Amino acid sequence: MFYIGLILILIGAWQAYAKGSMSQIISSIFLTLGIILIFVGDYKAGLFFVFMFASWFLLMKIFSFSTYHKYFLKMVLVLGLYAFIIGFLIYKLNFEVYFWWYLILTSIFLVINHNKQHKTKSLLSTFEGKEKVDFELSLKNTIKYHLLSSIVFIILFILGFIYTSNIFNF
Repeated sequence: MFYIGLILILIGAWQAYAKGSMSQIISSIFLTLGIILIFVGDYKAGLFFVFMFASWFLLMKIFSFSTYHKYFLKMVLVLGLYAFIIGFLIYKLNFEVYFWWYLILTSIFLVINHNKQHKTKSLLSTFEGKEKVDFELSLKNTIKYHLLSSIVFIILFILGFIYTSNIFNF
């Protein structure tokens, strides 16, 4: 059951980034069924995946502000604190066996999200003149801030986990 649920979650995650009017509905169904099957197979793994999706949702809300040029410096502090708290919670909720799962899956999702930022360059053809220059500059800054936010999150998540788990005896 656990592995079938894991496959359904992977299909649901892939479908979330697919194009199409029904892809969000199909993604939601696959993700929900996957989590239910994982709960049936391994209760603790099911809790971890619920934690992962909830933390990913909040991370994307923070990213919506941290990738905006005006709020980057203010939100990078919130993002860093959030990453540290997630690392802390992974340890305190006894999900330390899933640390690498969280790190790898989050990294993959951030790379996919970063690649989506590059795909918006196709919108440049709809603008002309000064609007095109402004949009191009804004897009470059958004891509840059997304990459910086991703790096900050990953590094501080790892540091939060290491600090909390006392691996290096700080």
